[in-house]
Amino acid sequence: KIRVYEAEILSVQTKEKINSGVAVCHIDTSAWSAGHPAFVALGGKPGQNEVCHWIYNGSMTWVIADKS
Repeated sequence: KIRVYEAEILSVQTKEKINSGVAVCHIDTSAWSAGHPAFVALGGKPGQNEVCHWIYNGSMTWVIADKS
């Protein structure tokens, strides 16, 4: 299971929008290798941690449409 978030990045001083980004969070990591770089860098084990990362501007993310 994956969740995709769109976020606005705000200036700490002015609270004005200075950028925006898209993050992808892998909710179920149970099938991942214990040696995956995310677990090596952040600790944890498959199935114990969610792993999130930013998507670069111009990149694509394929998702299933919510039919509700």
